[in-house]
Amino acid sequence: MSFHAADILVQLRNVVQNVVGINGTKCRWEEKKSMLLKPGFAMRRSASEDRLSGIPVAKQGAMSSQRPKNQIAMNCMTPKTPKNVFNNQLLMAGSRSSRATTSSMESGRLSSIGAGMRSTRKERRPINTKEFQTDALKRVQDYFIMQVNCREILDNSMNVRPMSTKKFINMTEYLLLKINPDLPSLTNNNYVDEIIKNMKIFNYGGKLEKSWLITVNAQHSWQYVIALLVWLVDAVKLAESIAGDLNIFYPDSLEEDNSIHEEGEDGVDKDVEEIDNIQHDNFKLIVPHLAAAYPSFVEGDPDFEAKQEARADQLFHRIMQKMNLSEESNAALEVEVANLLKVWNDPEYIARVTEFKNKEAHLENLAADAEKLIDYIDKTKSYIMSRKQEIDAIQLEIEVLKKKRNDCKMQVACLKEECELLKKAQHDSDKEQKERMDLEQLIDFHEKGINELKKSVYSLDIKLLKTKKKIEEPLVPYNQLIAENVKDEPRLKLCTIGNIIQDGSRSSSLTDDIKNKLMRIRDDWQQQVHDLKSQLQEIQATKSRGEEHRDRLSERVENNQKQLEVLHQQIETFSEHKEKESAKDIKQKEDIKALIAAAEYAFQKTRELYSNFAKEAEKSVVAALQEVDDYFKDLSL
Repeated sequence: MSFHAADILVQLRNVVQNVVGINGTKCRWEEKKSMLLKPGFAMRRSASEDRLSGIPVAKQGAMSSQRPKNQIAMNCMTPKTPKNVFNNQLLMAGSRSSRATTSSMESGRLSSIGAGMRSTRKERRPINTKEFQTDALKRVQDYFIMQVNCREILDNSMNVRPMSTKKFINMTEYLLLKINPDLPSLTNNNYVDEIIKNMKIFNYGGKLEKSWLITVNAQHSWQYVIALLVWLVDAVKLAESIAGDLNIFYPDSLEEDNSIHEEGEDGVDKDVEEIDNIQHDNFKLIVPHLAAAYPSFVEGDPDFEAKQEARADQLFHRIMQKMNLSEESNAALEVEVANLLKVWNDPEYIARVTEFKNKEAHLENLAADAEKLIDYIDKTKSYIMSRKQEIDAIQLEIEVLKKKRNDCKMQVACLKEECELLKKAQHDSDKEQKERMDLEQLIDFHEKGINELKKSVYSLDIKLLKTKKKIEEPLVPYNQLIAENVKDEPRLKLCTIGNIIQDGSRSSSLTDDIKNKLMRIRDDWQQQVHDLKSQLQEIQATKSRGEEHRDRLSERVENNQKQLEVLHQQIETFSEHKEKESAKDIKQKEDIKALIAAAEYAFQKTRELYSNFAKEAEKSVVAALQEVDDYFKDLSL
């Protein structure tokens, strides 16, 4: 028999000891009395109802004559025993479950002993409190997140809430099949009835109604739904923590033709099949014993304890015979268990196990740190790439701004040339202005000269007229005198004033010529003045146009200077930003290099620790296997 099979036999022997008591030790009924209900006419519960921690104490029942008729047969119902019996947690027929939450759903199972009544139970858990609901939701959430097909169960989600009918069906079906793989699948049509039926079979202690299972996400249903789910999760965790097949404790497994594994089935371990068959056969021996003890306990037999001890010894010997074990082998098993417990409680062994766990936890922490470092390095690389892209974009912007700056410089050079031309035009304009002023002064001078000349000519004409009048006044009587005497003396004609007058006319013609010349001179000067005025007007028009052009050029120069200043500021800002980014990138590169070095060092240390840990674990396993082989060799000898 292998070491695993021997371990299972030791566990099974402990089960029998806990149930019936062996080797002169007190049985369970001597230490703590049973909680089985007695008939109504002899109704008193055991004084040690607290034999299992956490079990709610039921109220003392009244006499049958004092109770309503619809409750008289309550105590005659078949006690509910959980179908799953594990090791030293084996329960007597009719005893309560070790859970505090096994008694509020109405059961339709009728008694095979007393009258048929349905048991009324009350919910013992505070399911209506927020603390219970929060804790239950967290436990259910944590359980399903650890499953491989989590998203499929939770309907492509990672959260239990909001709860939907499909999600509830998936979760409940997954948990029920974990407990019993032979249960039918749940559908939208049958899930309500199937859940209620299976919960009755599993002796669920909470309340369940069809309306709550239909409206699973409603506020009035949520407390019952989450209570059901957390109960199933706890049941599955308990089932997974205990070795053996749960189906061996179901009523169908007690039939002769039902075996745990069919003979010849591929992939079935012979040792496991042998252990399952032994447990199956021993359980079939225990059930008749419990069935025989129950009527005696119900009837209140005063010799029940003594008879029970005898039956327990008889059952133990039957199991020993069934397993082909003798008293010597039983004693050897006890010694083996004591030795194993001694090794198990050895401080050196505990220290080694603790060191092993600490190293394992340290290894997990190092692996987690390494993953975090790798993730950080990846994120840092992504950040560096993004920063490089930003730097490239900024450099492109700087190139564009440099091109704009060069264009602005060319525009400024053009504006400077225009300014030089404008200055030259302004100089010419000032020169023309000076010439114009000189011409104006000259014109004014000539106009004054013309006016003076006009005045002198007019005064000369007046003088001539006066002189002519003075001359003509004495000549008239002189000519009359000559005319009167010319007849007497013809030679007097030569003495007439007519020749003198003619000479005077000649002088007047000279005066007219002078006048004409003066007038021509005046007209020429007036024409020159007119031409100068025209030139002055043209100069003024040219000056006004030059001033307007100068104003426009000045505005353009000012605007371009402002744009150039803004451009210089932007270039300086970008240059400073680029310098800062360059310094920051250099610092980040140094940090990344340091992190990479730390990560490489951590990887190296992790690899060394893991190799040392693996070597030590391998040595420990080899030593343990060698000890086990030596031990079995000693047993075989």
